Amino acid sequence: MKLASGEVAGIFRENFRQLDKSRSRYGHAFYIREGSDVTTSEVSSDGNSAAVVVASVAMAHKLRGGTVRPKNAKFLAIPVSGWAKSQKRNPGSIPGLDLFVLKSGRRALARENASGGFDGIDYILVRSVTQKPHPEVIPQAEDINRAVINACRWYERRIGGEGI
Repeated sequence: MKLASGEVAGIFRENFRQLDKSRSRYGHAFYIREGSDVTTSEVSSDGNSAAVVVASVAMAHKLRGGTVRPKNAKFLAIPVSGWAKSQKRNPGSIPGLDLFVLKSGRRALARENASGGFDGIDYILVRSVTQKPHPEVIPQAEDINRAVINACRWYERRIGGEGI
């Protein structure tokens, strides 16, 4: 069971790596950070069952979808410019960002350029965001089954070679 669950955990980690490669245009490693680092395999005390655990609320949210609201602030800052999407820090910690209220009534953050003007909006501020579910967070059933079968075959050859 330990071998099989370890192989399945490896399938999950590889799936997270592939998702980051295919979805991350700006170098963010969300799936690796939120998934791979907290994916573990656990075997029951009697050894008859095992589980792969992904201990991340953010990954559960990606899987099921739902509404995201800020924890300690009034707004979420959604990056809209290439520069903002490349930042790996909280917009509140970036010097030079100014708040603007657009004609539509929405709030936005923009940074000053060298001449003291603004080139465009970097972040849109929203009170919440509703995300769609992403079932591809869980690897394909065929891949999981193949990993378990391969682990069982390896174990069978191993104990068969020892004469047990």
